[in-house]
Amino acid sequence: MRAERDEDEIRPQRAKPQRRLAYEIALGIILGGSGLWLLQVLTSLIAAKFMLQQLQLHLPG
Repeated sequence: MRAERDEDEIRPQRAKPQRRLAYEIALGIILGGSGLWLLQVLTSLIAAKFMLQQLQLHLPG
């Protein structure tokens, strides 16, 4: 004996994919990556400035 599906049952509809969420995630990744890159550049510049101050070249002249 097989069970038969009732025709009156309402199946839940699958939610449509939300493009806005995907755009927000992509924007977050881009902004986060840019922020980390900028932080790395600033850190490198400060380190380079510190090293150049410690390095004193005495040129003959």
